[in-house]
Amino acid sequence: MTGIPVKSFSFRLFFDTMLIVVPAVFSLAVSAQLALKPRDPSAGLALVFAPWSSAETTFLKAAETGARFVRFGGMPFIAIVMPEGHGDLARVNSAGAWLVADPKAIAACLEAAGRKIR
Repeated sequence: MTGIPVKSFSFRLFFDTMLIVVPAVFSLAVSAQLALKPRDPSAGLALVFAPWSSAETTFLKAAETGARFVRFGGMPFIAIVMPEGHGDLARVNSAGAWLVADPKAIAACLEAAGRKIR
């Protein structure tokens, strides 16, 4: 038999799995970005950072944006901020947040998952 031999069964399994997982994760991220987009940024924004971010790191990154820090959003890696001006929106997008969302949508998601938001 000629041709390129498959190095191992585990490589083929990994490759096939990645062909399914990568597009699924990408489509989930795009869907979340579109569905949770803030409708009125001047009313507040939820900044979702990496889940392993500490509350201190989240606070510091949120404060770097220049927006007013309001509170944490039910988890230590979610910060609710209030933009003070139009320049804040550009800084918020470059703050390293994985997702910039409507705080009401985030609260609804966390309450549906069993976490009460005060």
